[in-house]
Amino acid sequence: MEEVARRLQALPDKVERKVLAQAVEKSGQPMKAAAKQKAPRGMPRRHPKSTPLHRAIVFKKRKAKRGLVWFELGIDYTKNRVGHLVEFGHRLVRNGKQYGVVLAKPFIRPAYDETKEKCAKDMEHLIAAGVEREAEKLGRGGH
Repeated sequence: MEEVARRLQALPDKVERKVLAQAVEKSGQPMKAAAKQKAPRGMPRRHPKSTPLHRAIVFKKRKAKRGLVWFELGIDYTKNRVGHLVEFGHRLVRNGKQYGVVLAKPFIRPAYDETKEKCAKDMEHLIAAGVEREAEKLGRGGH
């Protein structure tokens, strides 16, 4: 893996970010699928335009800079605004007084815990393949 890391750093910044982003995005899809599968179904929707929770799960890029690509697995809050309340649970409060508790029904963290090793292995292989592919392109003049 050290050899792959060295070769990755030898690539131009833009190409390095591209290889990392593609590898992370592709290797994270099993994690997203597991979260969708574990998400509670059949929950009442407060708003008619609200998307069911399992359809609001996203895995998308947040940042990319030299040697670092940051993706986030979570809920698209423009589609569903209660995912965090389901994942972590919450108190029911009215007029400043608590009258109940909604227990947590975690689905994102268990999906992460189940798939993190597989995703890491897939990412290593995808990065190595991406470095080879991009190094070959640069070796032939970038065509």
